[in-house]
Amino acid sequence: MQILVTSPLPLPVTRNPMWNESINRYDSGRRQGATSWGQPLYQYEFTVTNMPRTKQSSLEAFFNLMKGRVTPFLMKDPYLCNLNAVVQVASGSTVTSFALKDVNSYRVLPDSSNFGLWSVLSGGLLAGVDYVASLDNGYITLTAKATADTITASGTFFKKVAFKDKSEQSFLWNEFSGSFHIEEIMP
Repeated sequence: MQILVTSPLPLPVTRNPMWNESINRYDSGRRQGATSWGQPLYQYEFTVTNMPRTKQSSLEAFFNLMKGRVTPFLMKDPYLCNLNAVVQVASGSTVTSFALKDVNSYRVLPDSSNFGLWSVLSGGLLAGVDYVASLDNGYITLTAKATADTITASGTFFKKVAFKDKSEQSFLWNEFSGSFHIEEIMP
């Protein structure tokens, strides 16, 4: 998957968690709510003001490469993109694969250039030797695992997103202003 050319997002950015909730309020005044989602999916909006044509053209080319809203891509959340020794496999568990999770137990996609697994028994695990990480869905497959081991993950991660909307204006020659709306989708 492609990585957004301005990842992490430039400021100012608006971030809103979405839960796809269904809320019913009854005549009695009682309220009932539900969601089928296990984690929030964020919507992002960032605005640009007086962006030079060189930067605007790279964003426009990326938008067109993604065919507008059609193709998902990877992006780092400006505030939620770090794993700091987050336990992925607890001691006593016998697993051969697992979904990479952040500190809130939400699924994430590893940044292969800044990501690693640590075993209490073996120390640092080697990508391609001790494990294989899928950058498409965030699943980690271990080649061997002792049942008395604990495995933690550290590094940065991406969110799988897609464009929702884009608008631009040009009030000065070769200067652009506008907004970009991006929504997270499940990895």
